[in-house]
Amino acid sequence: MWRNFLSSLFLAYSVAGVFDELPSKDTNIKCPSTNEETERLYPPKFRGVWTSSRCEIRPGPEFLVRKYIFRRKKFKLYQFYYFDAQCTRPKYGITAEGSIKVQQMSWVVRGGAESVYRLYNVTINPYNKHFARKLSKRIKMYCKSLHGMNLKRYRKYKIFNFPRKFQKSKDFDCIGLLSLSFHELQLLKVELKKKTNFNTHNSYLDDNQISRYQKPTRLLYLGNIHTDINQRSTYRPYSYQTPLKKGNSRDCTVCRKIKKSNEFKPPRLNKNRNQRRIFIDGYWSSTGCETRSYGQFLKRSLLFHANGVSWEGIYDFYRDPDCNHGSLSVHFLRLLKGKRISNNRRSIRL
Repeated sequence: MWRNFLSSLFLAYSVAGVFDELPSKDTNIKCPSTNEETERLYPPKFRGVWTSSRCEIRPGPEFLVRKYIFRRKKFKLYQFYYFDAQCTRPKYGITAEGSIKVQQMSWVVRGGAESVYRLYNVTINPYNKHFARKLSKRIKMYCKSLHGMNLKRYRKYKIFNFPRKFQKSKDFDCIGLLSLSFHELQLLKVELKKKTNFNTHNSYLDDNQISRYQKPTRLLYLGNIHTDINQRSTYRPYSYQTPLKKGNSRDCTVCRKIKKSNEFKPPRLNKNRNQRRIFIDGYWSSTGCETRSYGQFLKRSLLFHANGVSWEGIYDFYRDPDCNHGSLSVHFLRLLKGKRISNNRRSIRL
């Protein structure tokens, strides 16, 4: 899907040229200026506890929250999977342990760091009896190393084992049953988001005053996963997932809740009853510089009209991971049938 989008994007660019006049007076949308400064740390300092800030959605669909612990080049990853998109009904939990080492700056995705990791063991903990029965049947069919194992709720079962040299145990790999992959650890970056406050006279506050009341937000970006479940085990990340926050972040109640959880006590996020009907009409924009596959950096501005059919968007592409040096800007229009915009030669209908 992204490949088709990208090909159409560059086709549009070749036809219309650089859209330096956008947004036009007909559309009236533009990227807002955010009073934030971003500092990228290298080598990335990611020691500590990192958690999701909301219920995450992966292709499948899969609904999960993550809790990752890094200490002295070792990691312990918790992934909690759910039945619903609000992460209120736990399905099963995954715990993975291993070691990680940062190697170098990424030559594919500028601003990121490449790393190598080694997985020692992975365990699964079913939280639902129906899922436990279903997985038990799959184990009997596809995983001879665990043949005859009947899974039960809230019990840990090892599905991957690659022992260290001083451990006397057999190695086996059954994580393919759930299409699990931890290649997200191969690409990472740590960013500090600092807000630059203004006073009533529109001038900067003193640095001591800012640091006294506000601390920078620390974010951990890990590599993306393949949208095709069958290709995740061989896929190398070229962009990032939703960032993780520090588990003790003051501005994130979800983070603190996930930090207190463990493999026998999965976090249950609060259900949002207002999420039944979703209205996307209005103006939406990127909150920062976004990274796409193979080192593409952009900011997006989208406008969805109230009729539920028409939309338009501006995609500003940049040459650097901070989105300071622009390369091209593309304007998309999706209009109702038969409707045209006059005096707008550089608009593209899809």
